[in-house]
Amino acid sequence: GVDVFFSRRKPAYEIKECDWSSDVCSSDLRFPGHEDVALVDSPLGPIPEGWEVGTLGQRVELAYGRALRADDRRGGDIPVLGSSGIVGWHDDGLVAGPGIVVGRKGNVGSVHWVDSDFYPIDTTFYVVSELPLHYLVHNLRQQNFINSDAAVPGLNRNQAYANPLVVPPIPVLERFVEVVDPMTRLVRNLRDQNANLRLTRDLHRWQANFDFLQTATGNWTFRLEVSLMDNRDLKFDYEQRNLDVGLPAGARRR
Repeated sequence: GVDVFFSRRKPAYEIKECDWSSDVCSSDLRFPGHEDVALVDSPLGPIPEGWEVGTLGQRVELAYGRALRADDRRGGDIPVLGSSGIVGWHDDGLVAGPGIVVGRKGNVGSVHWVDSDFYPIDTTFYVVSELPLHYLVHNLRQQNFINSDAAVPGLNRNQAYANPLVVPPIPVLERFVEVVDPMTRLVRNLRDQNANLRLTRDLHRWQANFDFLQTATGNWTFRLEVSLMDNRDLKFDYEQRNLDVGLPAGARRR
């Protein structure tokens, strides 16, 4: 089986894959304080003394998401998560964030991290555990989740629960979170900054059009339209109103 361990690299700790059935693990294993920890035998091969070998089901619950049809999603700032990631937005969360979503149908075994409150739909599981989620998300991404249905792809929860899970002692997990959490926040902030830079760039690409409109009574009015070249759906008039707001009934463009 494949699991996750820690390898010390300057200046931080790096997550790596380890084949626990291979003796390579014993020579490459690195984590804070590894120099003073002996390796002991386990069902998965040599592991550091004090680490635990068990199953996913012993430490993790894969809770079922809840159906939410596209027509019932009311917009808002709550991401709706399917097995492929964000599939919509809602105004009411089902699970408090941050959290982890695992694909149950469709993209079987896909693993998604969510920073905020979220709504996992019925094609997913969401993770409930007392273990640090930052550790689990990397571990779950290394798990071998098997599609149990050839006709309709699906993840059998009982089969997933039988997968092996290696858990370091609490001090190692705490140190891992201390290192990974700020790096994760930094990545998120950089991603947000990139999105803002793209928006700023797009806001500078605009064009203006003007024309005259004649109403049903024969009167003429001047009309100015400003639109973003990278988002044609955003169009404003001189008073920053939507293009069609405030026009007299029967107005037509000349």
